[in-house]
Amino acid sequence: MEILDDLRKYMTQYDKIIWIEDTDQVLTGLVNDFCHSKAVRTCEDRLLILSVEALDVSNVNVDYRRLSFEEQEVLREYYKMYEFSDSFLHISSGGLYGGLCNYIDTGWLSKEEVFEVILQ
Repeated sequence: MEILDDLRKYMTQYDKIIWIEDTDQVLTGLVNDFCHSKAVRTCEDRLLILSVEALDVSNVNVDYRRLSFEEQEVLREYYKMYEFSDSFLHISSGGLYGGLCNYIDTGWLSKEEVFEVILQ
């Protein structure tokens, strides 16, 4: 399970690891906006994004690792081991409760406010 070994290594190298689980185009667009946001440009933390989707992270303050679907399944299975850590975030557009996308869609938060929350 190479991805778990990589994750252990990443936990020591990065301040925040953000796993984008879905292949939803809206969420992918939101992540691309996040990567190019003022919040990320001014952030001093080392950030890593994990996703099965291709992301445009050129010329930004973010590292990116594209996951295979098999690696994502392993992460899904073992995520509970790392969810205690505020440095490993799981973002998905699905779920029973309102997620970050829902806060933006309903107008409760702006994109920039959500991006700042992610980085806190």
